[in-house]
Amino acid sequence: MRLAGSLVCVLLLLLGAGALKAQSDAWLGVKLEVVEQADAKKLGIDGGLKVTRVDAKSPAADAGLAVGDIILSAGEDSITSIEQMGKIMGAKQPGDMLSLGCGAPTGATSR
Repeated sequence: MRLAGSLVCVLLLLLGAGALKAQSDAWLGVKLEVVEQADAKKLGIDGGLKVTRVDAKSPAADAGLAVGDIILSAGEDSITSIEQMGKIMGAKQPGDMLSLGCGAPTGATSR
């Protein structure tokens, strides 16, 4: 399992409004966990967030994110913690665009 630089893709997400949240909250529709340091080293990355769930009919699903993908960046920022992603999402509104740099440990790039 290795993420090579050529496997990184950029997804543009049109953020939705969370069904159970206030309409002003942007919603991505994924569950994430931090990539552990040992796993990051094996993959040849500095860190990132692993997608562990993608909600059906979510902006993430519409953009082609899949379980196992690793989010490496959001906008211009490298992402290595849930807190970083929370701050970025907190600054967004439903309907905003967000670019995500991501890779798949399997080497798949078809999205």
